Amino acid sequence: MMLAAIKSGIYEPDMDYPKRPKKPLLEKNHTSASALEYAKNLTVYENEMIIHNAEVKKYNQKKNECMGNFRKDVLEYCGIDPMHPKADKAYAMAWDRGKSSGLHEVVSNLEELAELLD
Repeated sequence: MMLAAIKSGIYEPDMDYPKRPKKPLLEKNHTSASALEYAKNLTVYENEMIIHNAEVKKYNQKKNECMGNFRKDVLEYCGIDPMHPKADKAYAMAWDRGKSSGLHEVVSNLEELAELLD
């Protein structure tokens, strides 16, 4: 059940990570006209960065919500009461050991640690 949910992508945000705008560069041997153009482009870039930062914040909020749902679901799947005094520690250990290999490894590690909490 958990592996199917992971594969389905429900623990991933429903949006891609926002693409960062490209910062304009001022030519080495610039003229006053190219410096003026650079200033205009820099203003556009700064406005695009404000929008980008808001989109990144929105993405991170969605990602955190997904990970919160994953945590809740994996604890339930492994039969660990979220109020157990060691639930947070067990989840943190499973996360540290498995996250680099994927969420399925977090599940696997937590299943092993769940036996110690019975």
